[in-house]
Amino acid sequence: MRINDAAALIYTRAAHCRDCHKCLRGCPVTCISMNEGQAQVLNRDCIVCGGCLRNCPQKAKQYASSIYRTENLLKNFGRKTAVSIAPSFAADFDAWQQKRLPGALRMLGFDYVFETAAAAYYAALESLKYIKRADKNFIHSSCPAVINYITKYKPELAGSIAPVVSPMIAHAKIIKDSVGADTDIVFVGPCVAKKDEALWDSYKGLIAEVLTFKELEQMLKTKGIDLKKCEESAFDKPSFYKAQYYPLPGGILKTLDADGENQPKKILCFDGEAGVKNALDNFESQNCDVELMWCAGGCLNGPAGLEDNLIKKRANILDYAQSNKTGYKPDTLPQNINLSNNFTPAPTQAAEHTEKEIENTLKAMGKEKEEDRLNCQSCGYPGCREKAIAILNGYAQKEMCMPYLRKHLLTQNAGIIDSMPGGVALLDSNLNIVQTNAYFNKMFNCAKGAAGSHISVLMDPHPFEKVLSGEVKEINWIHEFTAYNLKCRFIVYDIKDNEQLVGVFIPILNEEELSKIKSSIKMQAVDKARELLKHQIETSQKVAKYLGESTAESQDIVNQIMQITSDGDGD
Repeated sequence: MRINDAAALIYTRAAHCRDCHKCLRGCPVTCISMNEGQAQVLNRDCIVCGGCLRNCPQKAKQYASSIYRTENLLKNFGRKTAVSIAPSFAADFDAWQQKRLPGALRMLGFDYVFETAAAAYYAALESLKYIKRADKNFIHSSCPAVINYITKYKPELAGSIAPVVSPMIAHAKIIKDSVGADTDIVFVGPCVAKKDEALWDSYKGLIAEVLTFKELEQMLKTKGIDLKKCEESAFDKPSFYKAQYYPLPGGILKTLDADGENQPKKILCFDGEAGVKNALDNFESQNCDVELMWCAGGCLNGPAGLEDNLIKKRANILDYAQSNKTGYKPDTLPQNINLSNNFTPAPTQAAEHTEKEIENTLKAMGKEKEEDRLNCQSCGYPGCREKAIAILNGYAQKEMCMPYLRKHLLTQNAGIIDSMPGGVALLDSNLNIVQTNAYFNKMFNCAKGAAGSHISVLMDPHPFEKVLSGEVKEINWIHEFTAYNLKCRFIVYDIKDNEQLVGVFIPILNEEELSKIKSSIKMQAVDKARELLKHQIETSQKVAKYLGESTAESQDIVNQIMQITSDGDGD
C-alpha cells in the first residue's frame, strides 16, 4: 500500500525523551517500543494518528518536516506549483486571516492557490454511490489514520471500505487535469497522517509534499510574511460552501446536505478513537453504513493544528461556510478523472506466543496470581497480558510496570539494609516502625519483625522524638539497652524528603571479641555492603527513573551506615 512502510514519519528526539510512557498511553495500537529509557515508534505498525505527538509532555515525539523540500519546490522556476489547503484551515484562522491567507500563500511562491473543499464535493458525490447501495454496507472515511487502522488491525474489514479517494487526492487529480500534469502540488492541513497517505503506492506522483498548519506558520514567519500586512484576495477557484463543512464529524452527509432518510439504509457518524474502534468492532452486526473520523471533533482537531479552542474552531468553520453561501454550483466532474481506489489489507505481523510463554512472563513480572494483574495501564498497555506479550515481542521491559517496580525497589533496599553489620530500623513521622533488618530483629527479640508497631513497644522513644521535633539534628550516643543486655552505638537521624527517621544500632564489643572479628566478619560485612552498593545503587537509579521519584534517601542510608561501620575509632 505504501512506497516505504518503514518511512520514519514520526520519530523520537532521544535527548528529550524522559521515559514517562505517556506517548505509549496515547497510542491506540501500542506501536511504540520501550528500550533503555527511550520510546521509539515502530513505523511498520504505526497508523500515524498523532496520538503520541499529543501526549508527549517533553515534545520528544516529532514528525518529519516537509519545509525544506517545499522551499526547494518553490525555487524550481521551471515547474508550476499549486497549494491545496484543507477546508479545516478556517478553524485555525480567524475571519480577517482567512481573507489574507491566499495572498500570503502567493507571496511564498505558489503559482496556484486552491481550497481542497473544491474537491470535497466530488468525493462526497462518489461516496453517495455506495451509500445508495442496498446490497452491502460500507465504511466511509477520508481519514488515512482510519484507513491505516482498518487495513493493519482490522484487515477483514478492508473490503468494506467505500473505494473512494479522499478530497486531498481528488483535488490533486483535478488540479493536474486543469492546470497541467507536471504541476507540483503541496497539500496543507492539520493532519500528520496525510504525509503518509501521499506516499501510498496508488497515489504515486499526485502530491509532491504535505505541510501541516504548524509548518506553514513557520514558513511564513521565516519569510517575514505577516498576515496583517497582506492584502485580501480570493482563492483561484471557489468551492461549494457546503463542502466547507467537510472537516466536521459527518462531513460527507453535511456536504451532500443529506440526512439519510431517503437512503436504503442508515449512515451513522463516529469520531474519536473510542468511537471509531467501537463502530468497527460492531460494524458487521449492524445493517448500516458508518462514516468515521479518527480525531475527536473531526479534522478541525488534527494533531498539527494551530488553535486549541474547539468551540472557536467549530464556530470559525460554520461562519466561514455561511460567509461563502452564494449561488455558485460546482461544475460537472470531467469523465476522465477517476475518484475510486481499492484498499487492500496489510495486516501487522504479530508474533505468536504460547499461553505458557505469556504466563511465565506474567510470573516474572510478579503477576502469577490473577489478583496481582491490576491492569492499571500505568505502563501504557491496556492490561497486564498485553504488556507481557509486548515484553515477549521485545517492545517493552518488565520494569515499566509500576507495581512491579515498587515491590522490586523495596526488595532491593531491604537487601541492602539486611546486609548491614548492625541493626537498622526505619520509622515514619508517627514513630511507627516501617522496616527493620534481620540484625535488628535479633538484637531486640522481634521474631516476627516489628513493622507496624510503635517504637515505644521496644524502647524509649525520647531520642527519636528529639530528632523528629528538630530539637537536635542527629543522635549519636553510646547507649545501653539493659532490657536486652546490649551496649550499642545508637544513631538516629531523619530523612526529611521522605518524612522518615532512621535508627542504627551497632553493638559495641569488648577488646577480645573485637580483635577476633574486626578483620574478618565485620570487614566481610562491610565489603559485602560495598559490593551490594556498587550493583544495587545502579539498579535503584534505574528504578527511580521509571518511577519518576528519587531514591537518594535509600542511598543516603547505605552511605551513612557504611561510614559508621567502617569507622576506625575503636567503638
